Amino acid sequence: MKSSLLGVAVVVLATVAGACDKSKPLPSEGDSGADPAANQQAYASMSANGRAQAAAKLVLAGKGADPAQIEALLAAAQSDAERAKLAQTLRPRFAAEYAKVLELKQKPGRVSTSGADGTTLFIASEHCNQFLLQNFAGAPEARTAKLIGFTRIACESKALKLAAEL
Repeated sequence: MKSSLLGVAVVVLATVAGACDKSKPLPSEGDSGADPAANQQAYASMSANGRAQAAAKLVLAGKGADPAQIEALLAAAQSDAERAKLAQTLRPRFAAEYAKVLELKQKPGRVSTSGADGTTLFIASEHCNQFLLQNFAGAPEARTAKLIGFTRIACESKALKLAAEL
């Protein structure tokens, strides 16, 4: 019985794999398999306003987040000023989305931006400890945070204040 089910599963997988056209990936929001050059070209063909609207739709933290999409968007900006403005508008959204990530991990807290130009990711939580900062540094969200201009992460609880460079 097990071998016949395994055989059926192999046939189904082979059929599905054969039906997929791997030469034409389907880029979508949060699709890390999408071609970064194609994404950058698509963003570059937009106006500055179009890129700002695209930025508003990107998932920045948690499930579906794709740092390559953010990198392509920022690389497509026509000037340093536009790139800085995009990053500045993304930082508060990242903080809000990261707060949801912490809630899902059973570590709720208030997450915001602070410091010069909002470049510090600040977490106020009873779960503030060195492990929280180290865990962030190893998480996929750290890459996104750096891309959009965060330079530090800080956390604070009633008993402790910690910070680290990104």
